[in-house]
Order: sequence, then C-alpha cells, then structure tokens
Amino acid sequence: MTTQDKTQELLQLLSKAQDLAQDLASSNALDPKTQAHLTQLSKTLHQTLQPPVARIADTIQSPYQLGVLATALSAGWLEHLHTAGPSGLTINDLASKSSTSPSLTLRLIRYLSASNLLTQLSSSPETFSTTPTTSLLTTTPGLSSGIKHAIHCYALPVSKMPEFFQKHGYNEPSGPENCLYSYAYGRSHWEATTKQPEIAKWFNEFMAMATFSMKSWVDVFDVGKLKVQIKNEDADGNKDKENGEGIMLIDVGGGRGHELEKLAKRKNELGMKGKLILQDRKEVLEQVPSEWKGLFEKEVHDFFKPQEEKFWGARTYYMRKIMHDWTDLHCSTILSHLRDAMKPGYSTLLINDIVVPERDCQLRTASLDLIMLTVCAGKQRTEKEWHELVEGVKGLQIVKIWPLEESGESVIEVVRGD
Repeated sequence: MTTQDKTQELLQLLSKAQDLAQDLASSNALDPKTQAHLTQLSKTLHQTLQPPVARIADTIQSPYQLGVLATALSAGWLEHLHTAGPSGLTINDLASKSSTSPSLTLRLIRYLSASNLLTQLSSSPETFSTTPTTSLLTTTPGLSSGIKHAIHCYALPVSKMPEFFQKHGYNEPSGPENCLYSYAYGRSHWEATTKQPEIAKWFNEFMAMATFSMKSWVDVFDVGKLKVQIKNEDADGNKDKENGEGIMLIDVGGGRGHELEKLAKRKNELGMKGKLILQDRKEVLEQVPSEWKGLFEKEVHDFFKPQEEKFWGARTYYMRKIMHDWTDLHCSTILSHLRDAMKPGYSTLLINDIVVPERDCQLRTASLDLIMLTVCAGKQRTEKEWHELVEGVKGLQIVKIWPLEESGESVIEVVRGD
C-alpha cells in the first residue's frame, strides 16, 4: 500500500470515527470510563500525527485560551451569544451590545472559534454562536467562577515557576506562605480569600461545582456501614457519655455542605439515624444555602485544632479535598486531631481525595497536582504516599480504597486501630 493509499484510508476511517463520535455524544450513550478511554486515544492519535515543532508551537501559544475565555466572560460576549441562540450574532452586533471595540471583539472571538469554543456560521463569516461548552459555561455560575478563579490563581503564579524554583533550589514549597501563589501576590491564597470576598466567592462557587458530572462518594461507598450504634450503658450499668455517639457523620472543612446535602438524601432513603454536622470557618458557614436548613447542623471549627469533646466518638469523620491542600506536615496535624477524637473499633475516617496512579497518569490528574503545588503548596498523592501519610500517624490504618473516577478520585477508608 502506497503512502497515498494509507493516507486516503486513514482519512476515511477518521471521517467515520467523527460521525460515530457525534452520534454517541448526542445520545449520551457513553459511560464515563469508555468516554475517558476514547478521549485519551483521540489525543494520542493527534499527538502521533502532529509534527514535534507544531506541538511545541501549540505549547507556546497555550496561555491565551484561559485569558481570552476569561475576557469573553467579563465583557459579556458569551452571555449575549448564548441569549441569541443558534442564529448567533454578528461581530458588530456583539460589540454594540457589549460596548466593546468591534476590532478587538473580532480578534478574541476568532480565537475562541479557532479553539472550537464558538461556532462561526457558514452562511455568514461575521456571525458566531456558542457551542455546548460555552453555553454550559455561561449558564453555570460555578463553572464561570472556575475560569475567574483560574485566571487569578494560576496564570500569574505559574509564570513565576522557573524563577521561584531556581531561587528555592528546586525544592517543593514548604507551605501556603511559601509557594508560587504567595510568591506572586505577596500573601497566601487563604489570606486572600479572607480579605477579598470576590476571590473567596469564585473559589467557593467553583469548589461547589468540582463534582459536576462526577460520581458522588455516596453512590459508591457502602453508606450502610455508617450506621450509628448508641449504647445506653456498659456492663457495669454506667451510661456512656453522650459526646458524639448520636452523630452519623461530621464533614470536616465541608464548605457550604454540598456533600452533606447528598448524604442526607441517601440517609433518608436507607432509613438511617444520626446527626450530620458541617464544620468550617464562620464566613464559609454563612454561605450555606437556606434551603438546606434542617438537613445538618453547622459548627465553627478549625481543623488544625482538636475536636471539641462533644464531637468525640462520632461514627464517621469525613474530609473531601482537604488533604490535597496541605503539606505532609500540615496533614499529619489534621489527622492527629481526628485520631484523638475517633473511638477505636467504632469511628471511621473517610478521606475523599485523589489517589494518583503510579503509571499512565492522566493529564488532568497531573495538572490538579500542580494546581495544589501552585496555590497552596499542597499535593495529590499516590497510594503509597497515602499509606505513608495516614499510617505515619500512630493508631491510624487504611483498610480500603474505594475508586470513584478514572481521574483517581477515591474514598480512603481509615480506622483507629489502637
């Protein structure tokens, strides 16, 4: 077979593959695992066919997508295009509605179209419309906040990466006060969220959407194992202390309570008893949606400090995306306080976080690790690193890891063994 014949056959196969992919995508027929596998194969094919110099050129130009997308949101272009529907808007109409320069509008909209984030109408080269991706971005505040969060937290700090690591001898950052974010802005991200409500709003709304289209831990983990057992008295007739015995689960650093809202539904479905407690900083708890009132109780708590006695011996302590924010030293402190509160043989600690695979790590997972490195000196951990961290705290033992997603999202089940 000649090169020309091979090329022609490949083109025909790719055309058929494109048609099949569109049919499957439009019918939502793909399960997440298959979808991830096919996406990875398509990326591998693209990289195989792309000349190395072209791939380098793409890398050089890659910073623009986030910046242009953030600008399109702030200028109102995406909202106007979404409102216009499939017929779209001309550049002049879009610029007029947004009070922006037609020339600038065209240049940035053209980039988004070339990135397949907008559609240029074949009937009118000056007319553009949204794609499903940009429509979703426009109609989902948590996702648009994610873009604003990223442009603030990642863009400038990442540009300082070579300078930062050269200055620090190519060692990992030691904490949130000494990482790429603090190097770029002169203060930690946690300080910024405390002092600038807008930054905190972007962060919290984005975190609330972090499980968008993902499996929830309550759909994979055996929630029935978390049944509360309350003993009225011991063998000598002495009544047990109340403490945390009536508590089914404490969500430590649980943000606005999205995980508890899911658990409350499952708890009712299973007819389970026990209180649900949300712990976080005061300013975060104030953002809990009013419609969730009564689903769980709110308690101000700093997880770097010991649990109050009334929360000792709860059936379950749960943390989602907490440990990845911190260094091993910080995490050991958090874990030590939880261990002290846990009742041996009864309490369970669930760590809902990413377990990085030892090989064939997805780009998204590796990128999330670097985001933690950048913003707060945290890290994503491999299974080996999780065992070393958790079991390095005397008395704690990992009994099972429950995989949730191909990205490595998992629930790590921990008990106190002493």
